Amino acid sequence: MIRMDDKKGKGALSRRGFIAGATAIGAGMALAGCSGSADAEPNASGSDSAMDAAAAAAGAASCCTGCSALCAFRACLRTAENGDAGIGRFLGSAAHPESVGSLCAYGYASAEMLVSEASASGAEGEAGRGGAPLRRRDDGSFEETTWDDALARIGEALAAAKGQGRSVAVLVDECDPNGRYLYGLADALGSQRVYSYASDGGSDARCGELQAIGASRTVPDVEQARLVVVVGASSGRMTPGHAARLTAARERGAVVVLVDAMVPFGMPAVDAWVPVLPGTEAALLLAGAAALVREGLEAEGASACVEGLDAWRESLASCTPAWAARKTGASEADVEAFLARLCAAAPACAIDASCPGSLRFGNAAETARVVCALNALLGAYNVAGGTFVVPETSWDAAARHYATGSAEDEDRAADGGFVPRADGGAPLARVEAGSLFDLVEGIEAGEIGALVTGAPEVLAWACDAERAQRMLPSLDVSVSICAGQGQYARLCDFVLPRCSSFEEPGLPHVAYAQKPAVCRSAALIAPADDVRPLRDVCCGIAEAAGVESSFAQEIDARAEAFLADAGLSSEALGDSGSVQVASLGVSYGDAPLFATGSGKVELRSAACADAGALEVCGFADAANAAPENGVFRLLVAALPVTSAARASSKAVRAFVGKERLDRMLINAESARTLGIAEDDEVVVSSSSGSQTWRARLVGHIHPGAVFLPLAAVEQDDGLSPLLLVEPHATAGFGAPDLSQATVTVRKVGA
Repeated sequence: MIRMDDKKGKGALSRRGFIAGATAIGAGMALAGCSGSADAEPNASGSDSAMDAAAAAAGAASCCTGCSALCAFRACLRTAENGDAGIGRFLGSAAHPESVGSLCAYGYASAEMLVSEASASGAEGEAGRGGAPLRRRDDGSFEETTWDDALARIGEALAAAKGQGRSVAVLVDECDPNGRYLYGLADALGSQRVYSYASDGGSDARCGELQAIGASRTVPDVEQARLVVVVGASSGRMTPGHAARLTAARERGAVVVLVDAMVPFGMPAVDAWVPVLPGTEAALLLAGAAALVREGLEAEGASACVEGLDAWRESLASCTPAWAARKTGASEADVEAFLARLCAAAPACAIDASCPGSLRFGNAAETARVVCALNALLGAYNVAGGTFVVPETSWDAAARHYATGSAEDEDRAADGGFVPRADGGAPLARVEAGSLFDLVEGIEAGEIGALVTGAPEVLAWACDAERAQRMLPSLDVSVSICAGQGQYARLCDFVLPRCSSFEEPGLPHVAYAQKPAVCRSAALIAPADDVRPLRDVCCGIAEAAGVESSFAQEIDARAEAFLADAGLSSEALGDSGSVQVASLGVSYGDAPLFATGSGKVELRSAACADAGALEVCGFADAANAAPENGVFRLLVAALPVTSAARASSKAVRAFVGKERLDRMLINAESARTLGIAEDDEVVVSSSSGSQTWRARLVGHIHPGAVFLPLAAVEQDDGLSPLLLVEPHATAGFGAPDLSQATVTVRKVGA
């Protein structure tokens, strides 16, 4: 274990005013990589003059859709001497548990991403992201068309697909609050083939949690813990709220231990780091559970709230410190030191795997089940310093209706991909929708005849562009509804320009915490010419297909009813952006609500066994090959600045280059063994191909792992870790596994 003590609608702007202000923010906040807040100096964002309270009040509430945290913020207005309005700065919402008055660099760079999208769209006139719908010609090029023509052709093609007995599929990005309108469209079209994946890759862990505790959400009580164990953060994003909670806990005297292959970017100071191979975190946690049993520290009453505890106890007998050391690549001494800390702090141990997109490995769902099991053994649920079990809101439960329909509705269930198939499939992926891999297989098998997607780029998690280029033309029609034109959007038959998250009001979303926050974004800027809100596009497609379009009104009514039950109004929430609602949360000592068939934490699952996953929660290794000299397990993650820089200015690119955020990270000792020095060119190879990267030698990564940044700056030269991994699904859960492959690394010319 390595000690880390020394680790150092309303008030919408004109598009012109927004872009002018956004440029300053992109150059100031995003490049600094800082987390500005409401308490920051007025000029922190590059504003020319200090803003007063009136300017802040005149701003508009919005949310960052860069990851599933959906941090709320407020765009504050300033007025120049000539009277033009613009953005002075972004202020993170203090009421949102993940922004707590701040945003990460990705959030601050979102404005610049919008500017880049505007310039890439080819719109004429004012600097804005306008443009008509596009229709693909027979030669593969696109031509502009009218909305009426595009919708009419799409409606005709959807009807033709259904007439031939082929399903209509809908693909949604879970990071889009308005994605529920796409669920509603699928419902109106009579199809249950709804597929979804979060663009930050966080769906799989949630699937495992669903099997263990049901639809309730877990929130680690970092603030009151004696020991905080941060798990798998390097593959996700550290939100400002998360970092603030860890810092406050440590200042209060808690011990913070990081269990990860790498100390992630944005990680605040921790007390110790247990370096483990990517995807082996569960092995250390299982050894911790075994130690609790051996030391007689199992919580009183654990048997009463856990289903399958006896079988799990038996499986723990082999989870010794030596076994954990072999699986994780950590030293046995480090493992034993970790176990001693865990036993000493029980039950006030917060097992924290809450980073958006964390645990992005093939065994993420199984690891999430292990976290739930360890919490139950500790007796940590709704105990100070443990983990809160927060019931799912009626609003989020309603979304599940659109995604999966009712279990009793056999006629509709027979129409599409959520009935477990004899040949496998991903029946455990139904958190909110089906697996991307089931979507790809359904298209290639000819079962799906049409695809409507609000998130074409998430297809990259399940198939590469070449496969998509072969697959999508087999459809009667493919429709992309998106704010930008990415690689996968351009493979569709129609590209329908929708409002960006800054241009349309959002449906409510819930940020789960002990006291959850209900959030809603307003329209921050006036829409570009000829773009439409996602709601209107979905209704237009439904009407063109000759089906009922009242689903949008039903969703809106559900939203208003939910807000009313929470004591809120749409107008008030749209103005403030984020409000904490204590009635939706839990208190210490509340009986935890486990929304499972038994009403308990389920450690043994026949459904998992039937689907090909582990029946009793345990360790499923994330990779086949063991690291050795020159062979490494791959760790990938989207860095905030490199993600924003995919379509950003030269200034952002210069910052990325200066900080060397576009490099392959390799352990310094491992690199020297291979004759690799700082900034050397290296060839990274897998069974799927090879790429040349620059090496950056560091001490904060496991010797058996290398890190490659996802969405690196120079996308045109093919430097993407996704191209090194052959996409495939995990057993039962169907989640994309990005870390199954191992890679070899050698110095160019060696």
